[in-house]
Amino acid sequence: MIEHDFQTTVARSPDEVFDFLVDLRNAPQWEPNCQEVEKTSDGPIGRGTTFRAKKGMGRLESEIVDFERPARFASRDKGRGMNCGLDFRCDAKNGGTQVSGKLWMQPHGLMRGLVLLMRPKMKRMLGELPDNLRRVIEAQG
Repeated sequence: MIEHDFQTTVARSPDEVFDFLVDLRNAPQWEPNCQEVEKTSDGPIGRGTTFRAKKGMGRLESEIVDFERPARFASRDKGRGMNCGLDFRCDAKNGGTQVSGKLWMQPHGLMRGLVLLMRPKMKRMLGELPDNLRRVIEAQG
């Protein structure tokens, strides 16, 4: 299993940060491996909302499984050869928001070998996430 924990502080309110992150359609703006995301369920975003994403290694089906606005949310994702997840927490700090996150991926089958080969590239991309998040969210209107 691959796990990556990170933290960054964003000069925006917890409401703004949470709303941006929980709408997974925004992921292509901050996640380098994500090309596009579409919402596949009706209604406002909350627990049970589903998305479909096109990423470097294929397609993922995602569901918001935890939703406590504006404090935290989690998604669980399934794709061919892997299960993944995102867990985010947004806490008010010094007039902004401290974002704590955990991303994890559990490859299975042939994907295990591919992930081992890609580990250096993935480590570099994951290391860039906190700065990408901060920069993109702070640039929002």
